[in-house]
Amino acid sequence: MFHRLMPVASARSLRSLQARFEIIKSCCSRWSGCLNQVRNAPPSGCTTDEYDHIAMERYKQMSASKSKPFVFQHCWKLLEHSEKWRLRDQETPPKKGAFVELDYNDDRDALKGEINQGKPDGREKEKAKKQAEATSLREKIGGKSIISEAASLREKETICAPTFLDLVKSKETLVAKLLETEMAMAEKKHQDEMARWQELREVEERKVAIDERRVLLEENKVMAEILAEENKVMMMDPRTMDPMSREWWDIRRGEILQRRRQASGGATSAGGGGGASAGGGDGAGKLGDDGV
Repeated sequence: MFHRLMPVASARSLRSLQARFEIIKSCCSRWSGCLNQVRNAPPSGCTTDEYDHIAMERYKQMSASKSKPFVFQHCWKLLEHSEKWRLRDQETPPKKGAFVELDYNDDRDALKGEINQGKPDGREKEKAKKQAEATSLREKIGGKSIISEAASLREKETICAPTFLDLVKSKETLVAKLLETEMAMAEKKHQDEMARWQELREVEERKVAIDERRVLLEENKVMAEILAEENKVMMMDPRTMDPMSREWWDIRRGEILQRRRQASGGATSAGGGGGASAGGGDGAGKLGDDGV
């Protein structure tokens, strides 16, 4: 019914459907009780058309309903005819003393035998039957009949015993298969969960690696911008600078050289730095007064 009413097919698990039906069953049971109360003892002055409205009010007043109306009318139309929710007041009980009129004037004994056909024996007849069987058994004592009866009983026990054992063994086999199936399902579920957690872990590790590469790229980009700016400062021509700009340029150039020496592990010697300083003083540059 769920898939028939849904406009688009939606997959629901068996557990979800069972939980949903438990809610529907509980609501329909309360609704059936309210309808029975109203129909068995209707308020004075109301018509049958008002039964549903009165039942709805009583349904809202129930503590389990929490003042909410009955909203499963479409389900009730399907369930009201089932044995569980069938309204008993609609069934007409048999009349007391109902019987079939028969003519006993002709062939009274034959009709009596037909009427009592299939009727279980009474206590007196059952007692007489047992006494007759006991008498017959006593008459057989002393002859071969009692021996044949005992042999017949032993044969029956021999035939029935393997049958009972077979039933026990088949039940044990069935239980073992069920346990094996449950263990296999539990193992499969455990493996599926481990695979899912492993997949989630790999996804998280990939995310962390991507973030680390992104940070490294950002750092390299910033470092490249810093190096480009420092190279621009190092390529300036001090001959075109005024005294203040030349002083700033010397300080900035010294900071750049010191940082690069520390970065390269002291590969640049002090003499090389002095030569670079002298060369920088004589080199060609492009920064004027606006470069300060």
